[in-house]
Amino acid sequence: RRHGYLLHNQGIKQWFQTEDVSTVIGALNQHIDSTVKTYTGVRSIGIHAFMDAKVQPRKKLLGDWLLYKSLSIIYAERGLGKTQLALEIAMAVATGTDCLGWKSHGAEGVLYVDGEMSGHDMKVRLSNIISSKKLTDNNINFELITPEISPWLPDLSTEEGRHLIFNIVGQKKIKLVIIDNISSLCRSNEYSENDAISWKAIQEWAVDMRSQGCSIIFIHHAGKNGKQRGTSKREDVMDIVIGLKPIKDDAANDDVGARFDILFEKTRHSFGSAVKPIKGRTTYQHRWNSNMGYIRPYN
Repeated sequence: RRHGYLLHNQGIKQWFQTEDVSTVIGALNQHIDSTVKTYTGVRSIGIHAFMDAKVQPRKKLLGDWLLYKSLSIIYAERGLGKTQLALEIAMAVATGTDCLGWKSHGAEGVLYVDGEMSGHDMKVRLSNIISSKKLTDNNINFELITPEISPWLPDLSTEEGRHLIFNIVGQKKIKLVIIDNISSLCRSNEYSENDAISWKAIQEWAVDMRSQGCSIIFIHHAGKNGKQRGTSKREDVMDIVIGLKPIKDDAANDDVGARFDILFEKTRHSFGSAVKPIKGRTTYQHRWNSNMGYIRPYN
């Protein structure tokens, strides 16, 4: 109380003359904190005002499941194709093209944050998608952060890493961020996949990004039980949870890398045919089949 009185009733010059520096700084911080809370604290709204408020429905980014201002997670076991599926989705949104039967709703800016793939492998995969879609580089609104190009990768388990991505999203007018993957991009010693508290700051950041108009897709590994690895807390805030499940009894074929079901396990805003299961396959010819692309639906 005394600090508040000093701040409001004494001139700054007199204040510094009568109080030590630590007292002045403490009082200023206290005043700033209380002022910020005044403007950013919890607000309620009456039902009539809320119903009269202009709340626009969210537009679609891809198909009927990927919307603007949405949070999603895609998980699968190692080597099943989750990164390639994420790249296919990213390029579809960045170029306004269809993907796996999901219809495009126009091109938007995409930021793909890769935490572990070699530059060569990433280039081969992107080249394959560009070739299969018959695209040219100058009509692709796609930004990439990858270990071999960026001298420093963002660590999402730190405030600095989250802020870095937030800034790029604003500068590049990004509408979709893909985090590939949680394990390689959350690296601080304080972070643990099994700890719900470790996810708290990342979740708050993701919700804030969503409120600013950006969608996020997190890519994650499956655990030994077939579910997404670590705390189930991270699924709570997600609008969409997609699991890639291997088809175990598939006959061996030199041109097929893997066959799997794409299952929508949680859908907050999409139903019916919009989120029906899709059978996918990865196709090889030498290394990649440039004519067919990489992931394609099959019957």
